[in-house]
Amino acid sequence: LHILAVLQDVNEEKEKEVQYQAQILEEAQEAKMANLAKTEFLRRISHDIRTPINGVQGYLNMAARFPNDEAMQISCRKKANTALNYLLDLINNVLDMSKMESNEIHLEQKPFDLIEIADEIKVIVEPKAMEMGITYEAECQYEESTATHLIGSPLHLRQILMNLTSNAIKYGREGGYVRVKSYLVTKNQDMALYEFICEDNGCGMSEEFQKIMYEPFAQEYPDQNSHGGTGLGLAIVKEAIQAHGENINVISTEGVGTEFIFSLPKSSETSK
Repeated sequence: LHILAVLQDVNEEKEKEVQYQAQILEEAQEAKMANLAKTEFLRRISHDIRTPINGVQGYLNMAARFPNDEAMQISCRKKANTALNYLLDLINNVLDMSKMESNEIHLEQKPFDLIEIADEIKVIVEPKAMEMGITYEAECQYEESTATHLIGSPLHLRQILMNLTSNAIKYGREGGYVRVKSYLVTKNQDMALYEFICEDNGCGMSEEFQKIMYEPFAQEYPDQNSHGGTGLGLAIVKEAIQAHGENINVISTEGVGTEFIFSLPKSSETSK
């Protein structure tokens, strides 16, 4: 009687199969999450776009009902223009995020004045702050009068500060404050490094949300969010700062407030 026994070690193949199945499950989960994120984004953006459009339509209809009331015409045009500006900002944010994800950020190299940027932002955000009972303060003080005459990308600096300040006001509290400060850290003949701080005593952020706050479309309480927005602001801020080769830091306590700190290098206009 003869018995032939053949043994084969299939452990390696089994491990590969398990890894392959795990990879398939992971990719399927990522695809599912991406699809859910897209669905959630479309839901939010549809609501956010519809709101200003309905506003414009309402103001136009109101103006049409009182064609001879000059004060009403002026008021309706002003409010419709505000709604259109909000809609434009919303669309620009979506387009900017798309460009950033495609690595299409192009930093400008043009002259600008830091004080003028701060004044422009104040003109835009201060009315909303006053409406909410929030004090808005901007501090840009330098020893040299030429310290604010720079060469860089004013578009992105304006975008960063606008997103941070508008968020701070949006989630602020009546009787609270939003403060924006900028300091000259170092300077030589060619370059200057500026530090920017945006602080508030608003609702703050939880530790859990701070782990994902820079992800596109992230919102701490999306189902309870009555403030509007798509959750793109902080994602755009981080991408713009990183394009300058810098990072942004945050100190935030839920129910206490938030402080964002970042630095940007700029060329000195006087040295050019």
